[in-house]
Amino acid sequence: MHALIVLAHPEVDSFSAALAREAATALAATGWTVDLDDLTREGFHAEAGRGDLSDPPAGLLQLMRAQKRAAAEGGFAPDVAEQIRRLQQADLLVLVFPFWWFSGPALLKGWFDRVLANGIAYGRDPYVDGPLKGMRALACVAVGADTDYYGPDGVAGDIHALLNPILHGTLTQMLQQTVWGDLDYLIVDLPPGTGDVQLSLAQLVTLSGMVLVTTPQDV
Repeated sequence: MHALIVLAHPEVDSFSAALAREAATALAATGWTVDLDDLTREGFHAEAGRGDLSDPPAGLLQLMRAQKRAAAEGGFAPDVAEQIRRLQQADLLVLVFPFWWFSGPALLKGWFDRVLANGIAYGRDPYVDGPLKGMRALACVAVGADTDYYGPDGVAGDIHALLNPILHGTLTQMLQQTVWGDLDYLIVDLPPGTGDVQLSLAQLVTLSGMVLVTTPQDV
């Protein structure tokens, strides 16, 4: 089994970078082959556009249409093509990034825009016919605030709303569409204050049992 770890943080000595290295070590210790893709050290840039294509069209660039053509004809620029190759080799994708301004860094969004391209990561309906269907993925996110900060009345807003793109758009999609194979356990690790998320997932997925582990808030 092969894992691709994508690190989106500018500092090599950051907490996120340390998490990425620990993840690589832990996976390798259990027999996985690991590709640690440090986007900053790779010189990857965030802006999607004509530079992503080996033969960009004249006139207006409609990026999704151009990506679809590039995917069919092998027309991505070398740096994007290499990132796509590494992605397509993976059985597991691990995204490691800090939570900045209620989202991931621009570098990560740029990786989504340029590498998770039309014809590569999704097709006509990204919830049904994606070419990467069956790949497993997880996100390791560093958040620099306590639970109250992201509570229902917190300054930063309700964590349920902030995590909705991940919990609904990603986790629910994966649980409904991904071909998991035979599993004894599926472990979903969520932050404090999101108990209703587990309930919602349980209503969507057939379960034969559940183990609930809680952590006291004052620890």
